[in-house]
Amino acid sequence: MANDSKITVLDANGVPVHLDAENFDYAGEARLQERVQLGDRMASGTISSASAPDNAVEIDCQGAAVVTYEWTAGLTGTRVVEATVDGSTWFSVRVYSETSSAFFSSTTSAAANRGFFVAAAWLKVRIRCSVFTSGSAVLRLLARQAGSAIIRQDSLPAGNNLIGTVGVQVAPGVDWLPVAGDVLGSPIPVTQTGELPAGTQRIGKITSEPEIEYVWVNGVRLQVKWAEINAATGADRQVVAAVGSKKIRVIGIDFTPSAAGTVTWKSASTVKRNAQSHLASTPFVRECRSGFYVETNVGEALNVNVSAGSLVGALAYVEV
Repeated sequence: MANDSKITVLDANGVPVHLDAENFDYAGEARLQERVQLGDRMASGTISSASAPDNAVEIDCQGAAVVTYEWTAGLTGTRVVEATVDGSTWFSVRVYSETSSAFFSSTTSAAANRGFFVAAAWLKVRIRCSVFTSGSAVLRLLARQAGSAIIRQDSLPAGNNLIGTVGVQVAPGVDWLPVAGDVLGSPIPVTQTGELPAGTQRIGKITSEPEIEYVWVNGVRLQVKWAEINAATGADRQVVAAVGSKKIRVIGIDFTPSAAGTVTWKSASTVKRNAQSHLASTPFVRECRSGFYVETNVGEALNVNVSAGSLVGALAYVEV
């Protein structure tokens, strides 16, 4: 696996921040520190009882916009989704299940499930086993931070404040002003700077776009893209389609196998990462601050082959 790439990321204001591959220190504006400290967070655990500490997984969602959840199959009992605003009093909240395409606040289904819910109003959220019958399940929560950056500045002083000048033409077209030696005068455009007229005036436009993540690889800024992993045992399963004249480079990955076995990553049919062993229902997470997890050949799809059970998760990649 190559690991000689240097990566630079952009903060919320577009300022390049250089990551050190040795200790992940960075040089940049101090304002980025709060964004990092309140960044994406993950919590996981195995639910195997109705009694603490094996009955719930909770996560701090301060600064987060959305919390995604995922649990594996195998637990027979009742699971409830709860939130708190003071850290001590918990109450039921509704979440959206992508598995069943429906909202719920509690469920007795023993099947695997995943989805998301808005978390901006809560201090913490948790998924708890309120009634336990048998079995166990691995549960993961991921709190994703809000995408917008807020910059605090001093307020304007009291009184009238000039926030810009507006060019106002005295009359449409031109105005006639006398010119020495020309009694009739010559057409000379006349403009002046003054106050806007009374009423509602549009002085500019504001546009916004969805937050896009980028990384810098060898001096080139590349957009980070995401792909879902949902592969069953048997034949090779495509995860990312081929991109003409580009390699698919995986820089982050998160998946959970349903059964113990091996996972092989391929560029089309060529093995790139062979027979990696994984335990059943055990999450595997890898974030590559320098280098990559796996990379395809130019113009070839990224495929995965699972020796047993199934594989679900997601990965982040760039096209190089």
